[in-house]
Amino acid sequence: MIQGQITYNFVKSIKVADCIVEIRTNSISINNYITANYMICEEKALCRVNIIKCITLNDLFKLVKCNFNLSVDFCDKVTENFECRRIENSFLIRIVKNNEKYILFYNDVQNDIIEFVYSVLEFAVLSFIPEKYLILHSSMVEINGSAILFSGKSGSGKTTMALLTANTGAKFIENEHVIIDLNEHCVLYKTS
Repeated sequence: MIQGQITYNFVKSIKVADCIVEIRTNSISINNYITANYMICEEKALCRVNIIKCITLNDLFKLVKCNFNLSVDFCDKVTENFECRRIENSFLIRIVKNNEKYILFYNDVQNDIIEFVYSVLEFAVLSFIPEKYLILHSSMVEINGSAILFSGKSGSGKTTMALLTANTGAKFIENEHVIIDLNEHCVLYKTS
């Protein structure tokens, strides 16, 4: 935890596939997104992600320098334990330290854009999925014990196809991501 600098107003454990992840954040938008889209668990989490929203870019850079001894500029950088990205008017830093993930971000808009919040949370959660798991951007329905996936980029009609199929008797399962366990048997998990 960042000592003396951050107060986490929201702490929730969520289940993604067979992994329990604790999300700690000071962002009401991320908390609301988690509450609306993920299965909240009471089980003890094995992984922790700290998602920190900074009020200004200067605050973001100071926090990273003070607590991680890293200097940040406006260029994209990627190493094994550090990633720095500029996304339009937003700035995102991801750090792995002592088996914890820290995601610090600044979003230069009047209110949070849900796609940006989603991308932050997606990285946080999905980065803990074990090896031999495949994450697919898709919707999913179930028919007679079998799964059908509709994969594609955003806006390509995945949800529409799943809903149309559900209208013919299939069970709608997932809208965003499916996790496929490629170990002994192929097992599909919804992410929300």
